[in-house]
Amino acid sequence: MKIKILFFGLVFLGIINVAALITIGYYHIVSRKEAYCNQESGHCSLLHEKLDLTEKQVKELTAYQKDFQKKAEPLNKSLNVKEGQLVELLMESKPDLSQIDSVVVDINSTQLILKQEVVKHLLAEKELFTEEQKQTFFTLIQNMLVKEKCHRDMNNLPMIGTESNRK
Repeated sequence: MKIKILFFGLVFLGIINVAALITIGYYHIVSRKEAYCNQESGHCSLLHEKLDLTEKQVKELTAYQKDFQKKAEPLNKSLNVKEGQLVELLMESKPDLSQIDSVVVDINSTQLILKQEVVKHLLAEKELFTEEQKQTFFTLIQNMLVKEKCHRDMNNLPMIGTESNRK
């Protein structure tokens, strides 16, 4: 029974880690200071450089970024709290699976909301660009997602000396 609970907990932690990496990847794409507008200066360095943005576009991107940050910040804080709760539940000597399920559902729900906000944010930004800028913009996003995927793949490699490598 303990092995089943431990296995169940590890599977949930694995799922949570994958979902968290995806969410962090999305959040990273839209909140990187060098890729988006620096809120203090209003300067969009990488986008400005790669997309040849007009001053009007820079101002609008800065406004969109501030709006997105207001929505994303509480969602990320909530995710951190819920993930902490999950770890605490898993560490209990006799974990309550219904409580664990409830927290996992809450985490998934919050991650879904965050992903929806990211999509809305990207669609809003996309409308500011010319066709050529849109192509460059989404190429940058694709490249960032590929890098995130490589990072996730590298984290899933078996560790040296583990049972899977001894066969």
